[in-house]
Amino acid sequence: MSSGGKVMSNPDLMNDKHSPVAARVVLGEPSTRGLSSLQIEECGFHAKGCEWNHDAVVSPFWRLYWNAKSGSHLLVAGRRWPLCPDAVLLVPEGLRFDTRGRMGTPHLWLHFTVFPHRHYDAEGPVSIRVDAQVRVSLDSLMDCWHKSEPLFTYYHRSQALLHAVLARFQGFHRQRLPDALEKLLVFIHANRGADLRNSVLAGRCNRSVEGFVRWFHQHMQTTPQQYVSQCRLRQAARELASTEYSVDHISERNGFPNRNYFTRVFAQKMGLPPGAFRTKSRESSQIQDGQYRPPKRSDH
Repeated sequence: MSSGGKVMSNPDLMNDKHSPVAARVVLGEPSTRGLSSLQIEECGFHAKGCEWNHDAVVSPFWRLYWNAKSGSHLLVAGRRWPLCPDAVLLVPEGLRFDTRGRMGTPHLWLHFTVFPHRHYDAEGPVSIRVDAQVRVSLDSLMDCWHKSEPLFTYYHRSQALLHAVLARFQGFHRQRLPDALEKLLVFIHANRGADLRNSVLAGRCNRSVEGFVRWFHQHMQTTPQQYVSQCRLRQAARELASTEYSVDHISERNGFPNRNYFTRVFAQKMGLPPGAFRTKSRESSQIQDGQYRPPKRSDH
């Protein structure tokens, strides 16, 4: 049996055309039902565990953790969150935590990104009980490493586990937003490096600037510019963790006016300047030498 990690990008599965019969049970696009699109960044399983002791981890991704034996745990603001066979832990993006683990404890993880971003004000991870359906999904995903399945099998079984867990987490799903706002959020995410001032965003929604700001805050509980900044910072953190792009390039492509400003606001949000964050992210990566890695993206 092999163990290790798989890094994958999410195929675009959201544009399938359904027959009239299938349409009876199709929910529609995720955004029309208050649902989010989920992109799995990495999945992995260490059958024999690993030395897993890292301090002050701040992830740009959501994380799912499950251990087949007790013994490991997370520390969040002094509180201990055990990893055990009876529960899956979901760790929201941006939450600062320490990991404590040792060899001999089988450990499974998923890293995933949520689009469009939803605010989840958490003081700690979320524990989801492992029921029969989650157990089947866990076993099915771990079986990939037993049989060295092709990458698409890891992807689909990772999605199955993630959806089984999130179906039991009612607080994750958000209320449906107005169609115009859903489209605007998609535009913001797709155009992070563009001019996204309030006047530009208001114009796309055919609203006055003042009316737009009130409308946006009513539905998102934050200002448009705070949302734009958070979107840019999260994507910059993802690129620092998973690409070879230079810090200058990441700053520019995500809409920051210069590297000094980017460094300052990034350190305020993530607790470390970009270079140190990249180093720490790679030190705490659970993908080890000799295991699957995707082709690295680099500046050209």
